[in-house]
Amino acid sequence: MIKSQLPEIYLRWFPKVLLDFEIQEKKATCENCALSAGKSPDKRSYQSHLKCCTFHPYQPNYLMGQILSSPEVPVEVLSRIHRKISNFEYVLPIGVVAPIPHQIEFNHRQESEFGNREDWLCPYFDRRQNRCGIWKSRSSVCTSFYCLSSYGSKGFEFWDELSDYISYVEMALMEEALVMLDFSPRQISDQLQFLNRFELEPGESFGPVLSEAFHRKIWNGYAEDPVKFYQKCFDIVSNLTQTQFKEALGDQGLVLQKKLLATRKGFSL
Repeated sequence: MIKSQLPEIYLRWFPKVLLDFEIQEKKATCENCALSAGKSPDKRSYQSHLKCCTFHPYQPNYLMGQILSSPEVPVEVLSRIHRKISNFEYVLPIGVVAPIPHQIEFNHRQESEFGNREDWLCPYFDRRQNRCGIWKSRSSVCTSFYCLSSYGSKGFEFWDELSDYISYVEMALMEEALVMLDFSPRQISDQLQFLNRFELEPGESFGPVLSEAFHRKIWNGYAEDPVKFYQKCFDIVSNLTQTQFKEALGDQGLVLQKKLLATRKGFSL
């Protein structure tokens, strides 16, 4: 069932008909990479110790709060997160994003680089266990990505729609938490420029980390303790009622939800 594959925080709000959808992807085997050398059914080939995890996901503020509150996250992963925070490595009130130079390089990648660039390995990857270190708090791209589908194009359509829906949910809940912590719409909007960049704008210059001065400017008084801030965001989002969740999503969110549910039709399960 889908509910066994989703981050736990969504199980109280997502419609039961979606949570109970019985879809089983048997071709995409994450524990034993289906696209590793000698196993890939097409021209793609991933290194078995990297898999499809050569990607730095955007982790919304409330999911970061869940990660930082969880006793299940490996120590090495938590240490990397705390280093990011200490080094001002694109740690923002909206959440933690990939450094802009990395985003631009990744968005102009060659097909052969994905799954093979060790320097691109996800900062939340558990190297000791060779698997995701934040599985229960992973974001939309990682929740919905499948390299292969047992259902062909119909399966990929479903996962694409799920990605669109969860991405929208992430933005809505991230903004809901920030509004309740006194961030203005302009402050939130200004931070969205740090998401999914393909190019620099004229006059822009970004390095691998942000300056301490910039960090203090955008944190609206919370710069001293981003960890506690993220945990507050998680608490705020975790305590939303079903009604508040629907209000946060608005009409567009419900449209995306209906579109997602419609893709379930026609599956041969």
